[in-house]
Amino acid sequence: GQECSVCFDLLESDVAVWPGCSMPHVFHGACLAETLRESEMCPLCRRKLSAPDEQV
Repeated sequence: GQECSVCFDLLESDVAVWPGCSMPHVFHGACLAETLRESEMCPLCRRKLSAPDEQV
């Protein structure tokens, strides 16, 4: 199975996808919420949540 890139546990439930990345980056919903409290950058590709499509 696929692992959450924040906590490294298997993704079995409460799954959320980071919007705007070129590839779907999937995390636990709670891990994604915690990440968003600290930063608006994807933990994998570092794309800003507010970045236009052409910027990375």
